[in-house]
Amino acid sequence: MNYLELSAHRENPAVTIMLGMPNDEKSAEKYKLVLKNLVKQIILELEEREGTAARTMIRKIDQVLKGFQPTHKRGSIVYFISPSVNEQIEVPFVLESQFFIDAYFHTKEILRSESKMNHYYVLTIGMDCSRLLEYVDDTLIQEVKDAHFPIRNKGYWTKDRVLNSMGSVQTNYKKEFFKWIDSELQPYLNRHPHPIILAGTTENIATYKQMSHKDERIVGEIYGNFTVDSGENELAIGEQANQVIHEYIRHQKETILHTIVGMENQGRVERDVANIYRQVIKGKGQKLIVDHAYYQEAVIRDHQVKLVDISPSDEGYVEDIINEIIYEVMRYGGEVIFAETEVLENQSPILLQLRY
Repeated sequence: MNYLELSAHRENPAVTIMLGMPNDEKSAEKYKLVLKNLVKQIILELEEREGTAARTMIRKIDQVLKGFQPTHKRGSIVYFISPSVNEQIEVPFVLESQFFIDAYFHTKEILRSESKMNHYYVLTIGMDCSRLLEYVDDTLIQEVKDAHFPIRNKGYWTKDRVLNSMGSVQTNYKKEFFKWIDSELQPYLNRHPHPIILAGTTENIATYKQMSHKDERIVGEIYGNFTVDSGENELAIGEQANQVIHEYIRHQKETILHTIVGMENQGRVERDVANIYRQVIKGKGQKLIVDHAYYQEAVIRDHQVKLVDISPSDEGYVEDIINEIIYEVMRYGGEVIFAETEVLENQSPILLQLRY
């Protein structure tokens, strides 16, 4: 279950537990004690409730502590528990240790914290193989190793010396292999549309970009030999890629106001939250600019949005409709740009550029 599904899930009680582990003291026992105290408070609150659901939840919550395995990396563990859901997610940033008992899961803290991190893919491009690495800043989160990646070239080449000496033949084989790499990449971008940094030789990167299906996701390149068997290691790749992503973010923020002016000149800008929500659920959101600190509770019923005179007990209540909008934009492949309040100056805290 992903954040979008968790955010939309409605069940009472729904418990969200956030355990931040900065690892400043490298103490697993310290974090276990924090979790123990959270679990104790949750169980006390659940014991005040009646019914099968509460009893089921108490058993599930009790198991959280027994199954706790502290991470040795700086980060957090988030638990999502309801009568029908039992999910645990590790995130590479430190959240405040706290819990929520509600009729829905709390995810806005995760999304906003995640947006402040530089989360991106590095796709290595070589004639022999391709790797897909996921980074936050300069830290490797994972190298994808499954049925799709790494991709080894087992057919897009020839042993014929005469044909192999012909540049046009080599180029055609290269294009076919790179087209395959690009097709294998798309499902990952659909699920998690992070920016992409290409790693490889100048020639290979240029050829790949000609084949790329979603080249708007490519934000920069690093150059070298990045195969599975040779070239820079993951630490060196991360150090180089982090410099590129920082430059991309800096440039992106500098151009936000210019982008807004361009959006207005094209007459395709929405600023009203209710109208924005109606547009994005139809897949019409191309680019969303939103203030990091902007939250807005709402009631959503039959695709209609109410922003005033609402209560958490209302049917269709959501703690933050901005989160719902962000998820929908990302789900349809749109771009989300988070900006600081001072960068947006006197602009609306949320703006949507519409697709044609």
